[in-house]
Amino acid sequence: MPPLTPPPPTPLPRSDFRRRWDMLALIIVLYSSVDLPLDIAFYPSIEINWGFVLNCIFDVFFVIDITMNFFTGYDFHGTTVLEPTLCRKHYFYTNFKYDLVASLPIDYFAFANTGNANLMKAPRLIRVLRMTRLIRLFRLPRLFRYGRRLTEKMHVGYVRVLKLVFLLVLFCHWNGCLLFLVSSMDSGNDKR
Repeated sequence: MPPLTPPPPTPLPRSDFRRRWDMLALIIVLYSSVDLPLDIAFYPSIEINWGFVLNCIFDVFFVIDITMNFFTGYDFHGTTVLEPTLCRKHYFYTNFKYDLVASLPIDYFAFANTGNANLMKAPRLIRVLRMTRLIRLFRLPRLFRYGRRLTEKMHVGYVRVLKLVFLLVLFCHWNGCLLFLVSSMDSGNDKR
């Protein structure tokens, strides 16, 4: 009978590797939350460029992140839970649905159907599929989840002010992109 090998250890949620990974995820979510509405509103052409390739890399990163989250321990009332089965169940019932929806590659189907096409001249279905890229904004809960881990040693007042300022600037940015997109689609002319 072969010897039983112990299961691989569950990564700690506060390990150095996990902190670096969370910081990288935080930066990517920040970039995506600014770039995605800008890309949809101001660059309607669906084409392969450095931004498209970068977004593909980010999508792969977040699929890896989903896999890692299934195997990372979590804190429960001051205790770190490292039991693999409990870790998987916890992630599945808490944040998995948001992470899965944000990682669906629906917009790649629109690209596959049209190739290098202008969004304003594309059929309505393709435009709607292109707009489904906005479901990637479901990554924002990740921003606050990872931000909470990274700012836990900061004063609560500073963290609240930083969140407020960040959300205010982000919503202003989204509003500006939305207004430009609506005006360019309403006029029927491509203003770019």
